[in-house]
Amino acid sequence: MLGYRPFHYKRVQELGEEDFPARVDFCHWILNHPNLAQKILWSDEATFSRSKGFNSHNTHFWSIENPRVVRRTNYQHRFSFNVWAGMIGDKLIGPIILPHRLTGRHYLNFLQNNLRDLLDDVPIETRLEMIFQHDGAPAHYSRQVRNWLDNNFTGRWIGRGGPINWPARSPDLNPLDYYLWGNMCNIIYATEIDTPEELQRRILAAAGQIREKRFEILRSTQNIQKRSRLCIQENGNLFEHLSQIN
Repeated sequence: MLGYRPFHYKRVQELGEEDFPARVDFCHWILNHPNLAQKILWSDEATFSRSKGFNSHNTHFWSIENPRVVRRTNYQHRFSFNVWAGMIGDKLIGPIILPHRLTGRHYLNFLQNNLRDLLDDVPIETRLEMIFQHDGAPAHYSRQVRNWLDNNFTGRWIGRGGPINWPARSPDLNPLDYYLWGNMCNIIYATEIDTPEELQRRILAAAGQIREKRFEILRSTQNIQKRSRLCIQENGNLFEHLSQIN
């Protein structure tokens, strides 16, 4: 034997040369404002469907005898939910189900009518200084959304066209992408899902389990500092292959 060990590939976002400077600039901003990092409300949307995707080569059923287990993968009846969630400090905010086809009008309605209630458990002093983050999705970039953020988070929001620019194609700099969604998937898709109601219950239950792991949530939001240093070290290029920092 040559001493080789098997390793899994990791999916990463493709980047172009034009992405590197914006990523470096954002990471410098994070490191230059260490006291603000824990005041950022990181946010994102993810779609959860009936099936995450099933890889039979990486999934095993342990038994003394072959149980000849099967798992359905190609469903005729399909369903999905578009889910928003946020993270700030050691707190998970949400989740909340949004319209499947998210428009600027839908997203503005969420900001105006749902966000305040979701932040009830966040101390008022934190909310007064909170920085709202979202990515550059079309619904986020609509003029009415940017106007609302300018009025309600004046100088304190991160996004495309915002006072603090969010670098495109940077899920590796968002704790929801590098921590929350993967952990929720592991819980939600532990067994097969048969109905939309069951999927919705599992989404909420998975969030409930993770919400109790406040130390893990805090560690993931604090990891933005380490990730920013690695990103700068790589001049804005991919960096997750350098260290297991989840």
